[in-house]
Amino acid sequence: MRQLKTYLMEAVVLLGLVGLFEYRYAKAEDKLQVPDARRSVSATAGDFDGDKNLDVIVATTYNQNRPKDGTKYGSLYFLRGDGKGNLEKPYLIAEVEGASKGIAITSGDLDNDGDLDLIVVAADYSKPDADVSIWINDGKGNFTLKTEEPK
Repeated sequence: MRQLKTYLMEAVVLLGLVGLFEYRYAKAEDKLQVPDARRSVSATAGDFDGDKNLDVIVATTYNQNRPKDGTKYGSLYFLRGDGKGNLEKPYLIAEVEGASKGIAITSGDLDNDGDLDLIVVAADYSKPDADVSIWINDGKGNFTLKTEEPK
């Protein structure tokens, strides 16, 4: 059977502050892939490492490297942007407990220090409510789970 060549959008490059976009296409076999994306995938974009280039963080569910006790984890992957429309290969930056049903991610400067932090919502089949977690950015793209109780 003859294989059809398919093309996909590899990246969207922000051109200036006016919101114009340039699309780059690549062969399907050259695409970036994020591991452990079995049930749910969500992404957010921003300058997470302070280099003025657009980066992407992808949240996925069903991490195969979960502990033996059966806890279902979600995973957060960092894809560093080079400012020319390219993203580096993704690498794991954190695991999120209780995300067997779904996961969503967004970003904002929650601690008013000038860098983008992460808000992650994880849903698990074992409970009716979703958990919201805050991941604080150190400005270099390293994230720490905020553990203090809400006021």
